Amino acid sequence: MKIKTALSTKGTVDEMVSDIAGQLEFFDAEMVLFFASSAYDPQSVGKKMQDSFPMAQVFGCTTAGEIRCGKMLDGSAVAMAFTGQAVKDAKIQVVEDPRDEKAIRAAFDSFASYFKVPMSEMDPSKYVGIILVDGLSGAEEGLMELIGDLTNVTFIGGSAGDDLKFVATHLYANGKSYGTGVILALLQPAVEFSFIKTQSFRSLDKT
Repeated sequence: MKIKTALSTKGTVDEMVSDIAGQLEFFDAEMVLFFASSAYDPQSVGKKMQDSFPMAQVFGCTTAGEIRCGKMLDGSAVAMAFTGQAVKDAKIQVVEDPRDEKAIRAAFDSFASYFKVPMSEMDPSKYVGIILVDGLSGAEEGLMELIGDLTNVTFIGGSAGDDLKFVATHLYANGKSYGTGVILALLQPAVEFSFIKTQSFRSLDKT
């Protein structure tokens, strides 16, 4: 198995992290992507998730509902772990001001330096990006426009939520919690990949 998912509805950070780590025990994860309800203490989630997977690159964000295997949940956490057979390599960058164009460009320069390929020349069939943005920043459209100017590599992802309270969202990377910013992850998959686009809203035929 190259990719494995885990779900926890435990009530505390310690219980949730232990539950997810137990489900992924003996799975040689190189990268772990997770989404957690804002009900969990944001100041400890990132560190405890990273501590549970010390050999992996771990990142994620708070949500407004968690999805796993077609089920929509609340007050829970979900994780997806990737072995080296799924993701050959990955580089994660955190920019604490999502509107800082200079910092975004510097992050992409770091990607190019790490993978030894200019971002403008990267083959979009061999690389894929993940983007997680502070959901209260309103910076998503500008970010995606800038990324499109810098590379042909597709970046997928979304905005961090806070269970529809619209007060504070959090991003997690490098064992830390960020109240603002954007996580940019550039992956070099070890397998072929494609994209599935879904819609979580339905029309009510009302105006």
